[in-house]
Amino acid sequence: MAATNNVSLPEPLLARIRSAAEAEHQTVNDLVREAVERHLRQMRLQKLYSYGENQAREVGIPESRVDAIVKEGRDERSKLGR
Repeated sequence: MAATNNVSLPEPLLARIRSAAEAEHQTVNDLVREAVERHLRQMRLQKLYSYGENQAREVGIPESRVDAIVKEGRDERSKLGR
C-alpha cells in the first residue's frame, strides 16, 4: 500500500518534472518515485564503494590492484559454480 507525503518544490522544478513525466508518458508520482529510488540506490552503492576503499586501505591493497583482485575473486567463484 502506498503512503502519501506532500513535498514542496520550486515552481520551475515542478514544471520540469511535469514536462518530463508527460514526455515519458508517466505520472508525476511515478517519475518522482523512480528518481528517488534511483538516488537511494546510488547512495547505497556509494556507501559500499567507500566501505571497500576503506577496507582495502586498512589491509594495504593499493588502488592499482583492486580491479585485478576483484577479477581474480570473480574468476574463482565462477570456477566453483557460484
